[in-house]
Amino acid sequence: MTKIDLFNIISSYFVVLPLLFYIIHYRILDNVFKSIFVYLLICITAETIYLINHFYFLKNTNTLTLIFLLIELVILYYLFSNFFERILSIIIKISIFIYMALVFVQLFEIYNVSYSIFLGGNKIIILLISVNVLLQSFRGNIPEWTKLLSISYLQYALVGVAIYSFASFFIQNREYVYFYVLINSISNITLYLLITFSMKVCKKQFSLV
Repeated sequence: MTKIDLFNIISSYFVVLPLLFYIIHYRILDNVFKSIFVYLLICITAETIYLINHFYFLKNTNTLTLIFLLIELVILYYLFSNFFERILSIIIKISIFIYMALVFVQLFEIYNVSYSIFLGGNKIIILLISVNVLLQSFRGNIPEWTKLLSISYLQYALVGVAIYSFASFFIQNREYVYFYVLINSISNITLYLLITFSMKVCKKQFSLV
């Protein structure tokens, strides 16, 4: 097993931390974090499929990636929809429709989708969502755990946009792929840690009520 494989496994299964926290405190967090719990379950399922495929099958996972990107956008849209401006809501709905079309095209092999650009595109949409929610939080009408969630996805999206912007560089200079994986792994771990912390803040506030 290489260092790259090890980083991928560690960062992928850090998702267990917020999952366990939710399960332990589900009576308090159920209504607030139900969609995030579903998202985390999908994350760990997708990562498990990726790892099994990487070590045993080496098959193309483009369709799985597109499905995951679509589900990610749908869940985040549902989670933060109350805080969207009308124009942003329209942009995200159009983006989700495009992803649905791409998944359909890929599933039925109508055309071989080059999905790399949509990895970055997905992160840009998440970046827009996170910035919008964060700006709304300055008005003081957003719970602290929601603000923390938006910050967690903000860093996740920023790192995603940054590393995908240099994707061609890493492809051409394979000796630096290590740094690509390391940065992405740190971002994923940070995402799961912040999600867990937001759950803790939410639990604390509800416990005081």
